[in-house]
Amino acid sequence: MGWGILPVFWGMGLAQEAATAALHWGMNNLKKKSICSLVHPQNSASMKLAKKLGQSYSHNQKVADKEVQVYKISRREFLGKQDTENNR
Repeated sequence: MGWGILPVFWGMGLAQEAATAALHWGMNNLKKKSICSLVHPQNSASMKLAKKLGQSYSHNQKVADKEVQVYKISRREFLGKQDTENNR
């Protein structure tokens, strides 16, 4: 999963809204075992968003000759997070 927002739209919550919807759709409709996000190592806002989605840093990986950080959430972690949020 990835997101890219033009600077003029930063800080409006658009990436969070879209990423949250994509994560829920992937887990609930596609029944994925896990979902990963690829984040540029200098993009602290995207790292923060990945963590807010419940993802944890997994490892670094080269993609198209560029180093990215991989954040990941398993289906079990996702469902546990949903249970916690629903019980609030």
